[in-house]
Amino acid sequence: MAFKTVSFSPMGGGSWSGAFRFPFLHEHAKKGTTRAGHAGAMVVSRARARFRKGISMLFAIICTDKPGALETRIATRPQHLAYLQAYQDRIIQGGPLMGADGRPCGTMLLIDVADRATAEGFAASDPYAKADVFESVVIRPFRPVFRDGALVE
Repeated sequence: MAFKTVSFSPMGGGSWSGAFRFPFLHEHAKKGTTRAGHAGAMVVSRARARFRKGISMLFAIICTDKPGALETRIATRPQHLAYLQAYQDRIIQGGPLMGADGRPCGTMLLIDVADRATAEGFAASDPYAKADVFESVVIRPFRPVFRDGALVE
């Protein structure tokens, strides 16, 4: 699978400041807590504020594993997790896609980056991509409509 090579900066410029669009997150931000114990709520709220201001965009990265890639996936997982941890301030949500047999068969990430080229570079630099685990990678812009059972549009 061919990817466009793009350099990716974890800081990406800009700031995390901005008006919160989602009142329930804003109240918890003032208290220094997160809604219903969600550890990522503050990161999500910051990403949404940046998204609204046009500083960055949300992208869904949906990867499907090649048949027979499970052993390579398992062997590469520590490097994959280290890579994701290095960019945790950009990752809104992520995890494996599961097959009917209960085993991982792909990856889904929701990331907050400046543009599509940066999302492509992020996906291409993932150790799973470098280890040739994926059969296909789809990258699409994402716009949140629901969060925690509430309309946020």
